[in-house]
Amino acid sequence: MEESCEAGSSIQQKEVDFWFFCSQQTEQKRQICCNFLKYCYIGGACSIGPPGIMIGLSWNVRGLGNPRAFAALKRLLKKHSPDFVFLSETKLAGYKAAKFRDNFGFYDIFFVDSTGCSGGLMLLWKKELVVTILSFSAGHIDARIQMEDGFLWRFSGFYGDPVPSNRANSWALLRRLRAVDCLSWVCRGDFNELLCLNVKVEGSDKSISGMIHFRQAIDDCDLIDLGYSGSRLTWNNRRDDKHNVQERLDRFLAGKSWRDRFMHVGVEHLGFNSSDHRPILLKFNQISGAQRVCNCGFRFEPFLLKEEDIGRVIHDSWQANGPSYTASDFICELDNCAARLQGWSKLRFKNLSIQIEEKNREIEMLYKSCGQAGIMSSIKSLEKSV
Repeated sequence: MEESCEAGSSIQQKEVDFWFFCSQQTEQKRQICCNFLKYCYIGGACSIGPPGIMIGLSWNVRGLGNPRAFAALKRLLKKHSPDFVFLSETKLAGYKAAKFRDNFGFYDIFFVDSTGCSGGLMLLWKKELVVTILSFSAGHIDARIQMEDGFLWRFSGFYGDPVPSNRANSWALLRRLRAVDCLSWVCRGDFNELLCLNVKVEGSDKSISGMIHFRQAIDDCDLIDLGYSGSRLTWNNRRDDKHNVQERLDRFLAGKSWRDRFMHVGVEHLGFNSSDHRPILLKFNQISGAQRVCNCGFRFEPFLLKEEDIGRVIHDSWQANGPSYTASDFICELDNCAARLQGWSKLRFKNLSIQIEEKNREIEMLYKSCGQAGIMSSIKSLEKSV
């Protein structure tokens, strides 16, 4: 586990804290050990798999400062362990965006500030990846990604202008991105436009010319929709009854050379997770039969500190291990303590993830009937409990 190795390399700088820990009473031991555990183990994302397999996640999060949206993102990162993540409409700028760097220990982050209470983009990638940011704007982040075998390709996170009269500027930007280089290219976005009428339910009629211009831009860029599995529509205005509107605004597009390079490509539309847009998962594999290997260590969650008996678990672990005299011994005992906490937390919270999954399934079932009166109120009420 890379993070714990990094902690071990700098542990000599913390020997004073270590010896202080060994000489103090239970409550002080608990606090210092918790600090070390948070330093070494917080994050908990899986390590990157073998060469050839990658997972990407994209989501119009509609405000990352919303506690429910942030909690939903953490659940998605933990469950799917994506190698890279593109977020739009973060509605964050300056220090509010920068502070999120500390919340994703396994990921590097690049962000574009929001303008007022709208917009904002963020790209996260695992630290094992070699990622170079090529350009960015309020409507895109363009990056070059290097695979472990040295192969280079481009990823563009895209956000179409929400104002229809400005959308020609978005298509002009898409064409400029196409002309940057000849690398294999995949583009993901909330394009804020339809490709055809059959990906819309209810609402006012869409402009045919708007769809034609979007289609022409995609054709000019030699991009093809990668398709999807799961629910057909990715956006829901979350209104009740006859006022409910659903559309497919989010998609992954790729050029021919990217599709030829990567095998077993799959796109999945996930549950809404508190936003009006569905997160979209991209999985692709350039080596037939390769398996993704996860190295999931203990994940230290801040809410564990609220449990009264966590101090007892930590104290008993260190008492059982006996005295330590070297930094390497201390790291081993820290690992043992983490293992005990992992077992304790599984017993204490074993039903929590099951309950969340059950509620998410219930929400998805309700979305199938969201054109009926009162359904959206039930959905919003359930989402608050997740």
